[in-house]
Amino acid sequence: MLGFAAGLVGLLSAIYGLTGGPPWPTTPDIEAHDTTNGSPDILPFIITNRSGLFPIRSIDLVCYNDLIYAMDAKRQTILLRDTAFFDGASEMAGRLNYSCAAAHLSVGDNGALAIGFPSGQILVTKPGLFYNPITILKMCIMVSGSYKTALGSEKFQSTMFQWPAMPGDYQWITGPIAFDGSQEKWIPPNSIPAEVLATRQMTIPNPNGAFSYAPGALLCDKPQ
Repeated sequence: MLGFAAGLVGLLSAIYGLTGGPPWPTTPDIEAHDTTNGSPDILPFIITNRSGLFPIRSIDLVCYNDLIYAMDAKRQTILLRDTAFFDGASEMAGRLNYSCAAAHLSVGDNGALAIGFPSGQILVTKPGLFYNPITILKMCIMVSGSYKTALGSEKFQSTMFQWPAMPGDYQWITGPIAFDGSQEKWIPPNSIPAEVLATRQMTIPNPNGAFSYAPGALLCDKPQ
């Protein structure tokens, strides 16, 4: 029995060496790059299939926005939470480049805010509300989806990435950020909360008819 086990381990090790990966289906590796001195406009990912014998035939990728907090030219702030946009299925030959970030948030010539993929799922507000340029103040994103191999379909999800690590910084960081407890530091002086798109309560009404952000509204919190 010990000899058989040793032989099996040796066989698997040999296959691993020949194929460059484990000889069983594996969850795709999702690695962000260009994270230092990066831009909130785009976070490039490299998605890699590590399995040496089970190629991923197709992969469906979803850009999940846990939080996008932005401000327009008139200091109107925009809070987008809990949205996911599907960009279609992709063929995968070992490695795949994918981008998921604030490049999917823009203001058109008519003043309407558009969120999503121009060639896929997209959400558009009423016209005449916002003014370019849009400045990203804080954002947290993830990549999720499903993939198909010869054995069937499986789901996967990346870790969360936050930009910036701190206000005024220019670096992506893996989150959620445990020490990011105060949201007031993220709110620009004299800014005006203007638009909130979320699936949960993010605001508190003020006596003057306006609203303020509820506690935790600007906190990146990985979904369960």
